[in-house]
Amino acid sequence: VTSVRYRLVAVGPQGRVATSTDGQSWQVTQLPDAPSLHRVVASSGAVIAVGAQGVVRISSNGLDWRAAETPQGSDLWALARFGNTWRAFGDQGRQLGAR
Repeated sequence: VTSVRYRLVAVGPQGRVATSTDGQSWQVTQLPDAPSLHRVVASSGAVIAVGAQGVVRISSNGLDWRAAETPQGSDLWALARFGNTWRAFGDQGRQLGAR
């Protein structure tokens, strides 16, 4: 779970994204053509989610998402920001980076 612009954002199986403004009532949507999402992180107004098959989704508000251009492959499980660079980490030592 992460937060952006007074909204909590959580991700889960089958491309599901849950959002809440109060932490008690949640609205769940399913991103089209997205496999399971494993991790979501927000920083500097950007929300990034990673998941199965190397999927990466990006949002500015937790509601509207776009697919990032990435090579498909093994699952991605973690995200970290180092300065102005994002790194995603996955199975078999896979790493992706973006600015």
